Amino acid sequence: MSPRNSQMPLTHCEQLRLLERLRARDREAQSELVRRYHETLLQRTTDLVRDPALAEDAVQDTWLVVLERVDRFEGRSSLLTWLTGIALNRARDHRRRSARAVPLSSLPERPESSDAAAPASKEQSKEPASEITAERVVLERERRRALDVAVEALPDTQRSVVLLQLKGCNPAETRETLRITDLARRVRLSRARSRLRNDLRAFAA
Repeated sequence: MSPRNSQMPLTHCEQLRLLERLRARDREAQSELVRRYHETLLQRTTDLVRDPALAEDAVQDTWLVVLERVDRFEGRSSLLTWLTGIALNRARDHRRRSARAVPLSSLPERPESSDAAAPASKEQSKEPASEITAERVVLERERRRALDVAVEALPDTQRSVVLLQLKGCNPAETRETLRITDLARRVRLSRARSRLRNDLRAFAA
């Protein structure tokens, strides 16, 4: 099926059949759901947050929420409307968390002087920059060690997906290696990212 046809709206009967299969935890139905709606949700969340990385995280989280809540979906709206509502809510959550976080790379090269009018010698101007550079190196080493510990603490199913991604495996290679569906890969990755963000929160500020 071409990407264009995969985006055609489902009829009411087709939607009901797909929902029945999703509630039965049919893996093919889960893969069909992702193929049909992932790009649409990604575009809509990107339009909202203006950040492709945040949008991707939001859509990944959406699939996790869908699996957990599909039994409660009553079909009063279209499936796409329901998915979009979840995705946009997740995107807003990610945007709020991102706004609060201050990346290590944003540390200033040197502190601002408390006395702007006071002249600084070459030796004085170099020392703060050196101190901050050293501090950034130490923080980066600590962050990497913390990341290694956090990854190692993940459940086996989540850690395997993360490690394959860190090794540069693409989604198809990850699915083939672990013998899982694309939706399972996305859900595991989403859960892993959530845990890692929580474990590494101290290094975001």
